[in-house]
This record gives sequence, C-alpha cells and structure tokens, in this order.
Amino acid sequence: MNCPCEHENIGCEEVCEDMFSPAPKQLTEGDNLFDKLQEVVHVRTGRIYTIYKTPRMSSRLEHSNEMYYQYKGGDNIWWIRCKSEMEDGRFAVK
Repeated sequence: MNCPCEHENIGCEEVCEDMFSPAPKQLTEGDNLFDKLQEVVHVRTGRIYTIYKTPRMSSRLEHSNEMYYQYKGGDNIWWIRCKSEMEDGRFAVK
C-alpha cells in the first residue's frame, strides 16, 4: 500500500493517515453531535444508550437554560443531560 504523502518511508501509512483523513465536522450552534435513535457509549463506563430527543431551541433545562439530550439505557432508565456535557467527550458514537 502506498502512503498518500508519496514519500518512500515504509510503515508511514498509520502516521500519515491522520494528516490526510478528512477533518472532523465542525459544529455550529444548532447542530447536534448525535442523532435521534443513535446508539452512543458512555466512554468511562462502557454503557450503551439510545438517544430519543436531540437538542432544539424550544427545549431547554429550567435551571440552566441549556438545550438537552434525552436518552435511555438497557435498564430502561430515562436520562436528561445538557448538550454541552453530552458533546464534551463523555459519550461517543457506538
């Protein structure tokens, strides 16, 4: 396999892959990192959750006025977490 940087270093594919892979999507206000019915994993615990409600401008937490996600795990407990915490790296797409 040829490295996309086209230099002759053997084994550079992994190192160079990061340089040539597409940049992650830059979110703007109103964009959501996760979609409705998408499965996500809590990075620290490894637990799997399904997103049921994504942030909208008309849905806000009373105490902080932040938009939120609503999600449920395999134990059937519903959770609500503000958008900033859901998208700060605690959760990842499964």
